Amino acid sequence: MLIAQPKIVPDKLLENLSEVFKSVEGLDEAFFAQMYFASRPDSPHILIQLKFREGFKADLTPFDTNIREAIRGTVDASVPIDFALVTDKPYEAARRFYKRTVSRSETGPPPNRQA
Repeated sequence: MLIAQPKIVPDKLLENLSEVFKSVEGLDEAFFAQMYFASRPDSPHILIQLKFREGFKADLTPFDTNIREAIRGTVDASVPIDFALVTDKPYEAARRFYKRTVSRSETGPPPNRQA
């Protein structure tokens, strides 16, 4: 298996997925790469790696319909798209396309400052 960046990045797919991922609680980052399998006729595959915040359940099932809609029409229907969890760090060739923006409500109140 070879993991690399494709010659043509499916920007619309990544943009659409980023919008869906904003509503997935605990999902902090998403990474993109392409996987090549020498032994498989359906190669290459698009790989989306997801990194969840510690303590959050990595479950995309409630977002299945939204993810399918985000994918529709952005890549050839014959191209497989695989989702995988980041357990330690993303594959070296993967590039980040989504990072959660932390709001003040997620981090708590600002620290007290003295003048």
